[in-house]
Amino acid sequence: MLSIITHKFKRIKPGIYVFLYHSVYKNRNIHPSIYEKVGTSVQIFREHIDFFRSRFEIIRASDINKIAQKKSGSIDKPYAVITFDDGFQDSLENGVVELSKYKLPATLFICDRCASGYAGLWRFRLFLLLESHKELAIRFLNNKMNWKGYNELQILSEAKKSFSSNMSAVIDDAWQELRDDKEDIQLFASYDALKKINHDLFEFGSHTISHPVLSRISYEEAKHEIIAGHQAVEQRIGTTIKYFAYPFGGKQHWNQDTERILRKYTDWLVFSAYGGINFVNDNRNIKRIGLLNNSANDILKTLHKQTKLN
Repeated sequence: MLSIITHKFKRIKPGIYVFLYHSVYKNRNIHPSIYEKVGTSVQIFREHIDFFRSRFEIIRASDINKIAQKKSGSIDKPYAVITFDDGFQDSLENGVVELSKYKLPATLFICDRCASGYAGLWRFRLFLLLESHKELAIRFLNNKMNWKGYNELQILSEAKKSFSSNMSAVIDDAWQELRDDKEDIQLFASYDALKKINHDLFEFGSHTISHPVLSRISYEEAKHEIIAGHQAVEQRIGTTIKYFAYPFGGKQHWNQDTERILRKYTDWLVFSAYGGINFVNDNRNIKRIGLLNNSANDILKTLHKQTKLN
């Protein structure tokens, strides 16, 4: 009751607030390391929906341009856009289902590698390997990557900070040697499942083929990940797609080459993930705020902090 009273009277500044989710889980114990990093419980997600409905007008990603005019200060109220990255199966089973109850829209950013059923994403393969074969995985990765006795936390940090195509391939090799099962793919929704959801409510964006750190790969590799990944999502879902989200989405996770590719070959709305509120039209960097198991008051504190940073 106290939390409801506390957040009820705090004003939210007019602007476009784009919220980012990944997994919406029911049982945290299934994959605790994954859910700790990218998960929101379905119960908390329901509370977020109630909060959004009470404080925002919830819009589609396709509404952003007409609301965010060139002139600063032209937005008259707080708007919310809900997005999901990576295409987790439970984001359909739980997130999409909960939003559908209120006919609320969202945008799902899809990686072709997992939606096609080819393989899971390297980051989550790494989490699963460390959950099930921790010591063997640590030994394998230290040996193949010439790391000097890194522990689990060091490996997780280094894998993201110093990503390379070779490192992704080594993780795939570790998966084949130590597990070689389908659990990595089962985390994600297939194209068949994605095609069955209500496309009047739920839009799609692309998120590369395999979720690399774009700033850590070559121009040609980045071009293939971005353009071929987008085309694959369009073709497999059977609809034109106008949205793209940077993998990881921090300013350090893309570079001038990435921006050059997007300018030259696309007219998409491009989404980041390092926080911030959208007050004017910036098609090449629509800011998003990541949420996990935050309370309504936590969200309000974050929004007020983000307002000051903007």
